Amino acid sequence: MTEKELVLAAPPRESANREDKEDPAAFLASIVASSDDAILGITLDGTVVSWNKAAEGMYGYSAEEIIGKPAFPLCPPERAGEIESTLARLRRQERVNPYVTVRMTKDQRRIDVSVRASLVKDASGKVTGAAVIARDITEQKRVQEALEFASGIKQQFLDNMNHEIRTPLNGILGMTEFVLDSELTTEQGENLSLVKVSAESLLAAIDDILDFSQLEAGKLELEYIPFDFRESLGETMKMLGFRAQNKGLELVYEVDPAVPQELFGDPGRIRRIIYNLVGNAVKFTEEGEILLTVRLESQNSDKIRLLFSVKDTGIGIPPEQRQNIFQPFTQADASTTRKYGGTGLGLPIVSSLVELMLGKVWFESEPGKGSTFYFTATLKTHEKVAGKSTPLRVDALRGLTVLVVDDNSVNRRVLRRMLGRWGMKATDVASGDTALEALRIAKDIGHPFHLVLLDGHMRHVDGFSVAEQIKQDQGLVGATIMMLTSVGHVGDAARCRDLGIAAYLVKPIRLSELVSAICLALENSAGGAENNLVTRHVLRESRKRLLPEPDSSLR
Repeated sequence: MTEKELVLAAPPRESANREDKEDPAAFLASIVASSDDAILGITLDGTVVSWNKAAEGMYGYSAEEIIGKPAFPLCPPERAGEIESTLARLRRQERVNPYVTVRMTKDQRRIDVSVRASLVKDASGKVTGAAVIARDITEQKRVQEALEFASGIKQQFLDNMNHEIRTPLNGILGMTEFVLDSELTTEQGENLSLVKVSAESLLAAIDDILDFSQLEAGKLELEYIPFDFRESLGETMKMLGFRAQNKGLELVYEVDPAVPQELFGDPGRIRRIIYNLVGNAVKFTEEGEILLTVRLESQNSDKIRLLFSVKDTGIGIPPEQRQNIFQPFTQADASTTRKYGGTGLGLPIVSSLVELMLGKVWFESEPGKGSTFYFTATLKTHEKVAGKSTPLRVDALRGLTVLVVDDNSVNRRVLRRMLGRWGMKATDVASGDTALEALRIAKDIGHPFHLVLLDGHMRHVDGFSVAEQIKQDQGLVGATIMMLTSVGHVGDAARCRDLGIAAYLVKPIRLSELVSAICLALENSAGGAENNLVTRHVLRESRKRLLPEPDSSLR
């Protein structure tokens, strides 16, 4: 093989002089010699014919030691066939995509490398060999693995803290709801209402932190369900309306008639974006109005792009602060944080969610006169959203036997009382093992449980493990299983469907939510629609939330 046939076989040179530059082959050889990547030329039978300085440094073999010999010793034993496989593809003149692998140095060290391999042809187009470019990425992989480990530790810490905070909050909100529904003086009612509002504010801050951590890790996924856009928007604005009224503000919204009523997407995330933007507008506006408008920007056969705008008459944003407005933990200045509060995560979450919906977010603002925030979102049109139906017969729940599985005694007590208000008969246990035993005993005596409420995050055996064991035991299959969790993860919904779990709800859970979810889950199970997983977003869009009050005798 001549130098012209395989340029990479040219002897290494320390530098390229003027004469070299006039000779393309010699100049190219100089570039190869001075490259930081290992570059070697091989014949199509695997013999090394060229070996640059970087290859010597990476693998430990000098050019004299390796040229003219097979390249196969560069592979560790378990990857012995890898080079031959690459050569076989090159002999067939097939493309070899870049890949990451492991190589062996002269002193038997294993290194991680990224590899590119391509054919070398002479002027006539005849294949004369192959060029292989390898880069040592051992340190890069080590850093990446360290970062992944640190990220995993951080996520585990956030999950644990989320669970530890949500668990007592579930008890606070649940018990407060019960007491508010009892005979109270005006002062007691006002005090308890403040407790509830404070707990819900704390929950909102926790949701911000959790959502941000999941977005930062790329682990937040969208849900795609059919929903009534105007009804969902109206419900969100109604919640925000109370806050606006308390400040004497006008809160108005307008939807372009061209926007379809029925859409397919993630109503919960859209609600979160609007809640954050309008909530900010209310927070930073002392007088005047907030206007939300929704326009149809574009539409094709099955996709629709909506343009939202939120305009306020608030304090506005100073020009020098605008570039940081979507950065986490950032508000206009420290005095803004002290006066108005907040986590500083609302707008970063909005920005990330909008990006997930293939949209963009931007704003216009004038200090002292207000701001207008815009965002676009891409959704799908949906032919038909399930129409309204008559309220479920809640009296069918009376006498329903329910097994509550939760390792927190306060949660068990709250759930028992919630279920008891609707005439259901609840038995509670503190662990997964005890739950399985209780299910088997109930089955053996001929009184199986109709419903199982599983805590997803327990100390020893979690809810998913219990559900999996129930699924594997044909004697226990039959009960409708609902998962109640304080920590949600990517892939949980798919896992629930695989295990036949009927509902997946994140704590804390309101009484109305729990009863609606039970009704919908039981109906799906009875109708053979086990894969229709009930979630909080599904509940919000369901027309079956019109539940009558429970009998006072059951309170």
